[in-house]
Amino acid sequence: MTFKRGEDGAWEMAVPIPAEAIADGIRTIVIVDAETEACLASISLLLGDALDEDLRIEVDLLRQELDMLKRAFRRHCVETE
Repeated sequence: MTFKRGEDGAWEMAVPIPAEAIADGIRTIVIVDAETEACLASISLLLGDALDEDLRIEVDLLRQELDMLKRAFRRHCVETE
C-alpha cells in the first residue's frame, strides 16, 4: 500500500488487489488499519456476465421504490394544502 498527496492536496492511497479477488460476481475488499483495526476504506468489484441481470433487477426495484415515494409525496402535498 502506498500513499501520496494528489494535485488537489488530498491524499491518494494505492492498494494492490489480489488476483484471486478478481472473479465473476461481487467482491468487497476492506482496507483496515493494522494498529486500530479501524476500517479505512472499502473497494467493491462487480464483474461477470451474470451481473448484468442482477443490475437490471436492482435498477427495476429502485424505479419501483422511486415511483412509490413520488406517489406518497404527491399524496402528502395534496393532503397538507
